[in-house]
Amino acid sequence: MRKEVMQEIKNMEENQDVLLNYSLLEFRHKLMLSYMYPNVIKNIEKKYGELKEYEGHKNLTGMLEYYYYFFMGMFYFRQKDLTFSLSHYRQAEKYLDSIDSEDIEVEKAEFYFKLSEVYYHMKQTYFSMNYAIRAYNIFKKQPVVHGNSTYGVQKVCCQFVIFGNLLDIMKFDEALKRAYKAYQEAEELNKNEKNRGHLIRSALFNIGLCYNQMVELDKAFFHFYKSLQITEPENHEYAAMLSPS
Repeated sequence: MRKEVMQEIKNMEENQDVLLNYSLLEFRHKLMLSYMYPNVIKNIEKKYGELKEYEGHKNLTGMLEYYYYFFMGMFYFRQKDLTFSLSHYRQAEKYLDSIDSEDIEVEKAEFYFKLSEVYYHMKQTYFSMNYAIRAYNIFKKQPVVHGNSTYGVQKVCCQFVIFGNLLDIMKFDEALKRAYKAYQEAEELNKNEKNRGHLIRSALFNIGLCYNQMVELDKAFFHFYKSLQITEPENHEYAAMLSPS
């Protein structure tokens, strides 16, 4: 689909709104690939520099303005600049309710999840957990297509964030339930989709973390070891959530 769009872009009459929308979505695509294949995408910073010039541009209105700040927030999070990331997310949030889209609920869920991530890393536990739960509840309502959950990966990732926050505040029993729930959902997802082993690996590792915090060391070792047996796909960006400091 992306190749078709690229071909159409070459042949279309110049339209600044369309070109800006394309540039923003291309930037989002590169961000996604940088998470999945960290050694493949090298020119995100270049694309960032091109898009930065659009800040305050007259064509940057409505959904384009939302996308601009949302994707920039994702970029800064990727760079581990949490303050700038949150600042841009907050700017994006101003435009979220004004977006006219059939998929507005999914747009909100994606946004809530990204906020939950940055709040988790800032150790703003209750903000993070609140946004992750809101995102999860929206993703859970989305239709099942051909027996597959449309947003199965997103649901599992939300569970990871909720788990991490519960572990931070030492609610180990609740954290363990979330970790097992994430594991079950990841297992189910892996039956129907390719390259989902990293989610199972992370879920098992998180179960091990929880048992380790509960000083049930035999169980912790068992799940850590089981996690390490899953070697595909080899992708260090999908390593399990780090133990809280």
